[in-house]
Amino acid sequence: MERAKLLDGSTGAFLLSKVPGLKSTELANLTNPGAVSEIHRAYVASGCNVVSANTFSANALNAAKYGYDLAQLIQTALSLVKEAAADSDALTALDIGATGKVLGDDPDELTPERAYEIYSEIIDAALSVPENVPDWVWIETMSSIEEAFIAFTAVRAKCKLPILVTMSFAESGRTMYGAAPEDFAAKFEATDAAAIGMNCFVTPDKGYAIFERLKASSTKPLVVQPNGSATFAADMRRYLTLGASYVGGCCGTTPEDIAALRKVINDTTS
Repeated sequence: MERAKLLDGSTGAFLLSKVPGLKSTELANLTNPGAVSEIHRAYVASGCNVVSANTFSANALNAAKYGYDLAQLIQTALSLVKEAAADSDALTALDIGATGKVLGDDPDELTPERAYEIYSEIIDAALSVPENVPDWVWIETMSSIEEAFIAFTAVRAKCKLPILVTMSFAESGRTMYGAAPEDFAAKFEATDAAAIGMNCFVTPDKGYAIFERLKASSTKPLVVQPNGSATFAADMRRYLTLGASYVGGCCGTTPEDIAALRKVINDTTS
């Protein structure tokens, strides 16, 4: 069995504990870069193969809301993660989250065209300084297949970096907008996405059936990043035996959880 690649875990809870009153986690790149570096270094030390920049919520909508320059923030975030990984074999990823808006034409919705512009602005900012270009792009925690595909298309139009795409499925097997694993897999099967998968679902033990549905519907390498639990690392072992290619953690996971998962990977795969 080929050894799975280890991704990192949550950064938000750590940053909120270090920076009381933080309105949005990406702001810490500018206001508290030391805290951001600390969590990145902890994940590098835990044995991660890929460490994500603190850019999950960095987009034009939040830049307007919180008053920051998007390109400056993204470049600062990438510089911090690159520096943290510099003395290791860990790769770095630009982390892109959903806009938080419903796609549509109503005044309180986001048109697909504007969504495309928002994702294009993110990748343009990430590519603007050659030495800070990430090794990967990770589009994550998506609930809408349409939005995930728009983000993927916008990124792919600008670069040839490997792209991971993950959606957030509830225990019911569907996303907040009703998307099923089979639909997600079908939409991305013909793309050159490096991997697809699931993240930010309840706990590891609640996602096995969803993973198996995704596996049955896709030929691509699969990603699993569930939320934390008391038995997180032990419960992740089954995903490895089921064939997950990339594993890590989402909300509530810590560097200690990820270090324990590294041990499980080493014990389970060759």
